[in-house]
Amino acid sequence: MTQFQLGSVSHGTLRPQDLMPAFLSALADLRQPIPGNIEATKYMEYVGDMFTTAAIDEDDEFWDSEEVQFDMDDLIEALNNNLPPFVYFGTLEGDGSDFGFWPDMDRLEEFIQEEGKITSDPLEVILPQSGFRVLSSEQGANVTLMNMERDVIWALS
Repeated sequence: MTQFQLGSVSHGTLRPQDLMPAFLSALADLRQPIPGNIEATKYMEYVGDMFTTAAIDEDDEFWDSEEVQFDMDDLIEALNNNLPPFVYFGTLEGDGSDFGFWPDMDRLEEFIQEEGKITSDPLEVILPQSGFRVLSSEQGANVTLMNMERDVIWALS
């Protein structure tokens, strides 16, 4: 099992002409299909292993259109499909310009409260109904989600 990589996909910009290729490239990395209704793909080129906006001027009015906003919403929805448990795609809490894959710690904490069982290791909790193990540091800054066989699904450090 390959560990899912948490982290930023795009940081420091809210311009669709910057976000759109980053989101499309992230979908390609996840080997997820690009929704067929994405207008912006008409203006994108897939070069190497990432999308670029080389086919359209960055100042084109298309980037301010309503279609781009629909595209962005559809891409965010597509990026949130088929993610590992307790992970979401969106902005980092506290930084609205940092888009990426982040652990949903509130949801994980809910599951721990509802079904968590502490093991002989006080830093490990088993979620028997969900089929996961959660290992965390005493301060909770380092968190690892594993399946019951202890394969790492994702880790936050």
